[in-house]
Amino acid sequence: MTNEEKILQMLSDMNARLANIEQEAVKTGERLTGIEQEAVKTGERLTGIEQEAVKTGERLTTIEQEVVKTNLKIENDIVKRLDSLTDGYILTHEKQYETERKLERKIEALEKRIEQLEIKAS
Repeated sequence: MTNEEKILQMLSDMNARLANIEQEAVKTGERLTGIEQEAVKTGERLTGIEQEAVKTGERLTTIEQEVVKTNLKIENDIVKRLDSLTDGYILTHEKQYETERKLERKIEALEKRIEQLEIKAS
């Protein structure tokens, strides 16, 4: 083989290798494009997740505000009403106890009078 043929053979081999490299570069470019598209989709999903997180945070804030309102209502209205009911119950119980004591004294007095009347009658 002559030098010229060797050079042509080398050029042909180099040309084939370059074609191979170009094909690999194209495949790599296609893979990178696919990766970029997946990255864009992932970014869009993350944006959606962030938006949902913001909405969830807003809902939690609303719930916290409602809890505060409920606690205030319990403290201001319900506790006062319970205190009033308890006071009313205590007063009623005290009055009932007082009335029972008066009745017991009157019954005792009447029993003594009856006893005395029975003694006089006998």
